[in-house]
Amino acid sequence: MNFVILFSPGNINPILLDEKEISHLITNLVGNGLDAVQHGQEVVIKTYRNAVKVILEISDEGLGIDPAIIEKIGTPFLTTKETRIGLGLAVCYSIAYRHNAQIEFCTSSDGTTFFIKFPLPPSYKPEKPRD
Repeated sequence: MNFVILFSPGNINPILLDEKEISHLITNLVGNGLDAVQHGQEVVIKTYRNAVKVILEISDEGLGIDPAIIEKIGTPFLTTKETRIGLGLAVCYSIAYRHNAQIEFCTSSDGTTFFIKFPLPPSYKPEKPRD
């Protein structure tokens, strides 16, 4: 199957993260996205920041998450795949928690986007607007 993975890194502030754990989180979310897309569709990984968070966004062009399981997302052993045990998203939520981050998502028949929102470090000082 052919699919496209796009990476769009933003101008973000450095934040302290556990490399292995964040790699695991990204691998799980991108893997879920790849499972959801069809031939020629995209999975997009973006990073950016807003006033108070650094955001990792992973989106796919799949059919979305079944409404019957949306409230259970992140629950251990919840899976829609016959060959999986359902720990991937539970692990992602655990990793986010250890990094003081929140996971939010939106889903529709046009795809699903996960937003992992990391706090900016206390030492972050926003740039002053230029006159």
